[in-house]
Amino acid sequence: MFEGLLAGLEPLARVDVIGYMILGNLLGVIFGIIPGLGGVQALTVVLPFTFMLPPAHAMYLYAGIMGSVGGAGAVTAILINTPGTAPNVTATLDGYPMSLRGEAVRAISMSTIAGIAGVCFGLVVLILLLPLVRAIVLAFGPPEVFWTIMFGIFCLALASRGNVLKGFAAAGLAFMLAFIGYSDLFDLPRFTMGIGYLWDGIPLIPFFLGVFAVPQVFEYMSRRDTIARGGEKIYLGGWDQMVQGAKDVALHWKTVIRSSTIGMIVGIIPGVGGVTAAFGAYMAEVRASKDPSKFGKGEPAGLIASDATIHADVVGDLLPTVAFGVPGSVQMAVLLGALIMHGLEPGPLLLTRHPEIVWALIFGLALSQVVSTAMLFGSARWLGKITVVRVPYVGPALAVLTSVGAFAVRGNVWDIMIMLLGGVLAWGLRRYGFPLASFGIGFVLAEILEEAFHQSLMISYGSYAIFFNRPIALILFLLLVITVLMPILRKPFRAVLGKM
Repeated sequence: MFEGLLAGLEPLARVDVIGYMILGNLLGVIFGIIPGLGGVQALTVVLPFTFMLPPAHAMYLYAGIMGSVGGAGAVTAILINTPGTAPNVTATLDGYPMSLRGEAVRAISMSTIAGIAGVCFGLVVLILLLPLVRAIVLAFGPPEVFWTIMFGIFCLALASRGNVLKGFAAAGLAFMLAFIGYSDLFDLPRFTMGIGYLWDGIPLIPFFLGVFAVPQVFEYMSRRDTIARGGEKIYLGGWDQMVQGAKDVALHWKTVIRSSTIGMIVGIIPGVGGVTAAFGAYMAEVRASKDPSKFGKGEPAGLIASDATIHADVVGDLLPTVAFGVPGSVQMAVLLGALIMHGLEPGPLLLTRHPEIVWALIFGLALSQVVSTAMLFGSARWLGKITVVRVPYVGPALAVLTSVGAFAVRGNVWDIMIMLLGGVLAWGLRRYGFPLASFGIGFVLAEILEEAFHQSLMISYGSYAIFFNRPIALILFLLLVITVLMPILRKPFRAVLGKM
């Protein structure tokens, strides 16, 4: 694994690569600050324009986006009580009260430095785990890959808020769409309805643009107010508060470690998401405090816990994505699509054949934190005012970017139609409570799952016993069964305990 370290670091000697990373930081800051957008939309929009870049160079651009979105979303949460991304909602609980009492710079300082600490903690754990993961990966064959992906899909569906069945239905619909196209295995087209365009299947990039960007365009075009729906006057305070914020993080080092650990663990579990990690870490900090009543009133530990967790969660999401080809979040599903677009096979072979790509992501995430911190400190006052821009100006700009991106990869005007149809479908799914996370990740994983399934049967000469007679495959299957039965048996088990 470590033999790719220098190869992953080498692109940083090029000025253009540094420029790509800084561009990624700028895009991450802009998309992170605008409520409703985030890392998923930013990665999806830039994906088509990185097609001609060398893979390692593109990874620095992606890492720049992923490393800055969370910090940027916290800025507006702190300044005007409007979280830029969903996980940043916990930053409003204590960050905004600090702004109201004139300590915005202190709060932003704590937020960004806690973010750096969370990323560094996560990356150290990731680097320590990679050699162990590689040994595990080498023991993974097609049956193990099949059960790993199935486990990830079930976790994702079970984590769907509101209705687990809708989570499974969304993933199932994504599978159906992903199976459209010519099948090399069966030597015939599937579900193409006689349309020649669909023989190659639904193109990933235009479809992802439709699923993750177009619904937001629809929402912005239907409104006439400002992005943040109003806001309070921004009080920044003195720049000496920057030093105080750094001291606060140092004094709460236990909070950083505790919250970063929660973020890493939650990030590794597919489908749980940054929102769960942020709230889990925040509640853990409240329970660990000697005076819980201080939280929600401008308590530094609450804000530090929020941002350390969010940034560590991103690193945790990266581990199953690069090691097993199972995205830990929707953002990582887009990254998975980027790897496929660049001709890289995500999962076990990525660690063994292209370790430089993994190191490029690791170095990119670390350095992007430093760059985004400088950006956020230097422009906090102006960044906060982005959210009072009128929405009608944002919607058309995002629509143009997505349309150009859909057309750019293959120069096919029908790709724009796929983008629009995907957007309408995603808008309908979201409107009726079907999780887009299950839908998007299911679309990416369907082809890998099908390939692992058929390869397993070829190895066993058609015997399904191969999915159960190998130790790791059997363990993964049992984990899947336990995961499915746990929510069903939880209430009866509690009832039995209550009678004892």
